[in-house]
Amino acid sequence: MLALRGFARLAQGRFREAVTRLTQSVQLRPEILIAYVCLAAGHGHLGEQAEARDAIARFQARAPMDLRAFAESYPDPVARKVILEGIALVEGGSPADGAVGTASP
Repeated sequence: MLALRGFARLAQGRFREAVTRLTQSVQLRPEILIAYVCLAAGHGHLGEQAEARDAIARFQARAPMDLRAFAESYPDPVARKVILEGIALVEGGSPADGAVGTASP
């Protein structure tokens, strides 16, 4: 439930609330990979680079695939756009750089 609430807050642009819930979620259920992706994005939107990179490293320690590729597979286009924008901010880009792969089919 914490992860789902965190995802919802992230999609709403309520990044501080999202980070709080997602942090709790990964502590309780570290196997939920998308929570790390969303946590990294939330930290990215907040300008918290060190925390975002930590979430990315924790994802990469658990997942056999690239974080961006994982994020691009997120089914909701609105949430996917917010996630990719946050990741772009962590990677040193602008939010517009996250727009890759966000169009609906």
